[in-house]
Amino acid sequence: VRGVEGGKPAGAPSTPRTPPRFRMRPRHFLPAAAALVLPVCLLWELPAAKAYIRAVSHHNSSSMQFSDLPAIFGYPLPPEGLVGLLVEASPANACLPLKAPPSNRSVFIALVQRFNCSFDLKVFHAQQAGFLGVIVHNVGSDELLNMVW
Repeated sequence: VRGVEGGKPAGAPSTPRTPPRFRMRPRHFLPAAAALVLPVCLLWELPAAKAYIRAVSHHNSSSMQFSDLPAIFGYPLPPEGLVGLLVEASPANACLPLKAPPSNRSVFIALVQRFNCSFDLKVFHAQQAGFLGVIVHNVGSDELLNMVW
């Protein structure tokens, strides 16, 4: 074969050429890094949605409105909101399994005290008991917090 000496093309360098550094990185490096960073950005950079809770008493037809922030985990609330009967959770902090709401066809929302365990555990216990929604309220404060976990 003309132009080949010792299995190498004519004029080929005697030592192997090292490819540039950027070719040595795995092709999946950037997507893998983005996959780790993106969920964190989604958790912390979400704009707070304006929401409120309107509590209406069936005894005297009075109502009160409270500012609210929806949780950033779980199912989103429907645009028209959620209507149901508010029931104080038992135990009040929902850190242990809850007593089930009455067994009729109404929608029940658990009213749960903040603190002592994570938000997701409180919601899990309410869901297991049969509540359709959960309102976590502060104890001794009116501060609104995002329910991240």
